[in-house]
Amino acid sequence: MRRNCIRAILQTALFAIFLQACAHGGPYKGRVIEDVNGEPIAGVVVVVYWTYTTPNVGGGTTHCLDADEAVTDAGGEFDIPARKAGLFGRTGTANLAIYKVGYQRFGPGPWSSLKEASSLKKIVKWEGDRAVIPLKRVPKSRLHTAEGGYPSVCGRKDGKPLSALEQARKEYRRALGLKP
Repeated sequence: MRRNCIRAILQTALFAIFLQACAHGGPYKGRVIEDVNGEPIAGVVVVVYWTYTTPNVGGGTTHCLDADEAVTDAGGEFDIPARKAGLFGRTGTANLAIYKVGYQRFGPGPWSSLKEASSLKKIVKWEGDRAVIPLKRVPKSRLHTAEGGYPSVCGRKDGKPLSALEQARKEYRRALGLKP
């Protein structure tokens, strides 16, 4: 009897671990538009990166798990595929950063806040499972500010660069009159 009980507990625990390991984060879909006229913006870099925090005496240390990027098409659409969880279901927090030279940076911040944060509920609209995110134009004179600046995000776990984001960084530096 006792052995059967222990076996059932172990099987349940292993099944729970298996379910977590098969979990996915995402997909992350959306459309980026001009805030004034609602027109789609092509060529916007959208980065989703996953982090987790380990608690410590100072509050916590954030670690990067992985990152992925997409560039919006002519319709302003982006789609970043679902991410398979790691061991024990560690997908972490999905964070979003959106950037294009000449527009106000959006994020970085948690993807979940697009639906949950009251301040973002007024800005971000939803079409089914797609977020519709408006960007404001930034005059060239304000590009050097945090409002128009280039976002800082963590990188891919495989060490490959986020090439679209790197290209946007070079474009940003050129717009400021600096060497890329």
